[in-house]
Amino acid sequence: MNLREFFEKLGEAILHPRMPRVRFPRRREHRRPATPQVPRPLRGYFEGRGMGWSEYVILKVQVAFLFSLLLAVCALVLWGPLPLLLALSSAYLLSLLPQLRRAFGEDYPAYRFFLFLCVLLPWFLLLSRWGSLFVLAGLGFLLVSLSIFKMRYGRDYAVGVVERSWGNRVLVRVGYDIRSNLKAGRYLVDTPFRVRENQRVKVKVERSLLGLRGSKVGPVIEKLGAPASPRK
Repeated sequence: MNLREFFEKLGEAILHPRMPRVRFPRRREHRRPATPQVPRPLRGYFEGRGMGWSEYVILKVQVAFLFSLLLAVCALVLWGPLPLLLALSSAYLLSLLPQLRRAFGEDYPAYRFFLFLCVLLPWFLLLSRWGSLFVLAGLGFLLVSLSIFKMRYGRDYAVGVVERSWGNRVLVRVGYDIRSNLKAGRYLVDTPFRVRENQRVKVKVERSLLGLRGSKVGPVIEKLGAPASPRK
């Protein structure tokens, strides 16, 4: 570049200044959270029985509850650090509340009620160390709580998805349903309606008197919307 070209560019820069280009960072797209899945070592077991992540969450609640009961029983004889371990187990149970909300949606209040029972019952058992009055109080609390749960949240149906259809007989996959006391699984039931595969339906559920023997699945009683896309 000679001297003349240098002064020409300098004059152009003074007379016609250009604003520097400012590059703003691109806004990152909001990614939807991934769908929770059962851990890989257990996935085959759950999928083979028609169960998914919601049943896995319930399994964690049940295992933690049984562990809390075991700690409470052992603490009746051996005190030591067991009450502290029971407190940690109770805290873990409470930490599962967000997972229960995500797993069961509109039925979440029923599962929250159940989880609170799982937290409180081992403590009633632990308090029986200081007198049988706490045992009676715990039994009374359990019976009253179960009655309230049944009146407020109990129902005589469950929602499932049709996997196969043979005219008036269908194979329905139902997830764990605490409100009807029904275990997760696949059930072959009758249907008075014409339903398609992957369609959500309500099935009749006959509950035992105290709910100790589980529930018996009856026929389809209602169709819910159009068939959904097959689950991968």
